Amino acid sequence: LQRQVGENAPPVTADAVEDYYEGAESQFELPETRDIRLVLNRDRAKVEQAMSQLEQDSSTQAWTRIAKKFSTDPASQANGGERPGLTEGLLEEPLNREVFAASEGEIAGPVKTPLGWYVFEVEKVTPARTQDLEEVQRQIRTQLGQQAEQEAFAAFIEDYGSTWSARTICNDELFALAGSPSGVGALERCSNFSGSGHPETA
Repeated sequence: LQRQVGENAPPVTADAVEDYYEGAESQFELPETRDIRLVLNRDRAKVEQAMSQLEQDSSTQAWTRIAKKFSTDPASQANGGERPGLTEGLLEEPLNREVFAASEGEIAGPVKTPLGWYVFEVEKVTPARTQDLEEVQRQIRTQLGQQAEQEAFAAFIEDYGSTWSARTICNDELFALAGSPSGVGALERCSNFSGSGHPETA
């Protein structure tokens, strides 16, 4: 029933989509992200050795070899130390602060954290931005469509309840004949009957 009622909800217009976007633009803001490579080890000497080699050659091939040899980070050791798409706050401090202060292409470290020592390189910085309307209009249209269907069903229920409350008369005589609220006549008591016990036209 809800689906059938929802199908009769008014369609979502382009103006409604644009109005929603303009009123909730902050909802579509994407934070800055950084792709980094790193080596983690509790032994500072090994991290310094890794850093020395990376300062001479920081190619993908070099990172693959060095991360495999020196890193103990389970999330990146097997893929050349790569940790893509990091947003601020995902890494432990002070590594998080150092990563988001570093320049693209910079080999930085050693950085001490509770997990050990790090050397890292920021490979790519993707600046924060707000998604264009074209990128999110399908998402907005779906959201507004679902909202319209829910509102249409709620209005249907309210209208249905109001209509039948006005047209239904609880017949006290029939209820008395039933003997109790659970008797045979109890169901009839609040049927579409007039006070005389005769059915009224719906």
